[in-house]
Amino acid sequence: MPLPSSTSDWPFDPKWLVIGFALGALVMVAAFDLRIGAAVASAFVVILVFYVWIRLRFAPEPGEPASERDAMMERFALLRDQRRLAASRENAPGGRSDREIPAGSAPDERTRPGEDA
Repeated sequence: MPLPSSTSDWPFDPKWLVIGFALGALVMVAAFDLRIGAAVASAFVVILVFYVWIRLRFAPEPGEPASERDAMMERFALLRDQRRLAASRENAPGGRSDREIPAGSAPDERTRPGEDA
C-alpha cells in the first residue's frame, strides 16, 4: 500500500476524498434510479470486501514493522542512537578515547606503520 506523503498540506489521507466522491456519486445514481443505485452499491460492497481481504492477507505479522520503510527507519534510528552513545562516552570526562594509548602498548618510535626502516 502506498504510504501517505509527509510533505502534503492535506490533513486527511487521500483515500477519504475518493471514498467521499464515490458515496456522492452513489447517492446521485440512487436518486436517479433505485435499481441502478442498488447495483452500484453492490459493486462498491464487492470492491470493499476485496480491499479488506487484500489488507488482511498482506498485513504484517504482530511485532513486525508495517513496511520496509519503517524497518529501515527503525534500523537507522538504532544506529544513530548507538553512534550518539559512543560519541558521548568518548567525549565524557575521564572516559578513554581511541586516541589515548595505554602505557606499555605504544608502538616503537623507530618503526612506524607504513614506513620502511
